[in-house]
Amino acid sequence: MADVSLTALIISNSLTFAAGALPVVANWIQKAGNDRRARADRRLRLAQDKRGQCVTLIRLARNFRVLVENARDARNQREVTESAKQIRQFVADVTGQADEVGFMVPAAETTATLLANEAAKLAALVTDTANRVSGELLRKPDFANFDRCLVEFREAARNALNDPAAIALDSSDKPATSRP
Repeated sequence: MADVSLTALIISNSLTFAAGALPVVANWIQKAGNDRRARADRRLRLAQDKRGQCVTLIRLARNFRVLVENARDARNQREVTESAKQIRQFVADVTGQADEVGFMVPAAETTATLLANEAAKLAALVTDTANRVSGELLRKPDFANFDRCLVEFREAARNALNDPAAIALDSSDKPATSRP
């Protein structure tokens, strides 16, 4: 009889413990699922931000190209001066955006920098007053290198953004490393 009451005592205490632990375990499982969803959401937002930075650089580069083409067609000094100011600002915008892309998408940094450098070369050619006579450009801008750099950047960005390893993890997602 003592064995039965001891067994009943053990079973009842075990059931009480299990009943008390069940909500804690369920809460822990739910929290782990929420953490996974939050990390996935952060990775998705980061990927969208990176894609947005690359698209912005492409848009700025295309707008810059149109501006340089328009400056090439400028006929009087007032148009030349106005175009030169806009071109210088766009080069600064393209270069700044290339820097941002370099930080956010390191795999596309080289091509972004090359694109910004080609934009600077075109701007220097078009805004150089020594390259104009009566409003006409002596040396016309050659867009071949710029266009090639734009295509190369677009491909590098696509490759980097489609590669799951290129989506950088934030600090909470990185595995812990041991320090020597």
